[in-house]
Amino acid sequence: MPKIDGYEPHELRAMQAIALREKVEHVKGAPQTRCHHCHWPGCKTQVPPAMWGCKRHWFKLPKGWRDQVWAEYEIGQEWRGDPSDGYLAVAVQLQTWIRLTHGCSECLGSGKSVFENKPCQACNESGVAQ
Repeated sequence: MPKIDGYEPHELRAMQAIALREKVEHVKGAPQTRCHHCHWPGCKTQVPPAMWGCKRHWFKLPKGWRDQVWAEYEIGQEWRGDPSDGYLAVAVQLQTWIRLTHGCSECLGSGKSVFENKPCQACNESGVAQ
């Protein structure tokens, strides 16, 4: 196999595994430093700013989505307030996926920002906001 950026593929996989372990350790050890809620629509559970969401909702996400969040997360973005464009793109796609698979067309067609974290009445009644 050809080298990528001067590295053998197995070397890149090893570096990626180390980087992921560092991210996981950082997020798991992150303190609750300010008001920050789970990003699942309607969830009010407070989580450390380094976390995407509460344990219940994080594990409602398919592993592929969780992997994308991990891939785009950069240690310290929650302190600096500068998530990457890639992280923000995944966040928007993920909110749309949640509403498509667990929500309703009213939320999707409402024109509300996916960051408002305010599901419509139908989503509240269907349980997506739980």
